[in-house]
Amino acid sequence: MVRLATLLLLFVWSIQTLSNAATQAGMILDEVSDSLYTNYGSRFASVGRIGTASGTLIAPNWVLTAGHVAIGNFTIGGNTYAAAEMIKHPQFLANGSNVGYGYDIAVMRLSTPVVGIAPSPFYIGNGELGAMVSITGFGETGVGSTGQSSNPGTLRGGTNIADEVMSFSNGPGGQIGAQNAVLLSDFDALASRDPAGSFNTLGSRNATDLEYHLAIGDSGGGVFLQENGTWYLAGVNSFVASQRDWTGTGNTLPFGYGAVSGFTRVSSFKDFIQSATGVPEPSSLGLIISLSIGYPAWWLRHNKRRRSILQ
Repeated sequence: MVRLATLLLLFVWSIQTLSNAATQAGMILDEVSDSLYTNYGSRFASVGRIGTASGTLIAPNWVLTAGHVAIGNFTIGGNTYAAAEMIKHPQFLANGSNVGYGYDIAVMRLSTPVVGIAPSPFYIGNGELGAMVSITGFGETGVGSTGQSSNPGTLRGGTNIADEVMSFSNGPGGQIGAQNAVLLSDFDALASRDPAGSFNTLGSRNATDLEYHLAIGDSGGGVFLQENGTWYLAGVNSFVASQRDWTGTGNTLPFGYGAVSGFTRVSSFKDFIQSATGVPEPSSLGLIISLSIGYPAWWLRHNKRRRSILQ
């Protein structure tokens, strides 16, 4: 694990860059067509756009997003809904802290409810570590070898592994951070491009078929995990860091292979979400728990993590 002091510097940088829609970002595999990522993302109907960022519908009039995302109209399903208020976690940026403390989460209330789209139930379990997750958002895109980006404003989705769950004992000045509040994934390249595994920063060096790394504009978007046949909102897109900044060696591109994506862990903030919105836990949602993702089981099987020793 990288030193906490270094992490906090990275988080300060990442909150600035992820909030800046003009910055290049958003990586997909060089060898995979962008159309596969846009097709995959279209299955996650509960993910919408907040200005130049992203968010996920968790109730007809509530959207879950990142704390560093500014309040704005919510566009989903071809319709735009006005925002009434944004409620950020009370510890977000409190007392001079930053997203490194793990509180980068907020809920936004809409003036009128969204119709025709099923909200996403949020995850309250503890099975994220090592699971394959689906990452979504409206950010820019580009390939991992160059870091060049383009085409913001289109919903994309891809897969990765939740390589680590980060814990913070305290931050600068002894301030207490949120425990187990951040999920981490690295951006692995395919074995044909990286046979030595030089871009492996966290966990296994195997790339998924639709390996995905966060983009500018993806901030606030959803990370989904399937459990017992149901897809749950398990994370909120938060920050990025280059492999060089994370480990001291390797790729210097914050949006290239080896870079790290960070997500606010939803299960660590279920009490905040429920107290702010009144949205019940998934067990209380009954029939509305189902996501309108249209996500066939064969796609999950097709995208299971490959186990080649060359990756």
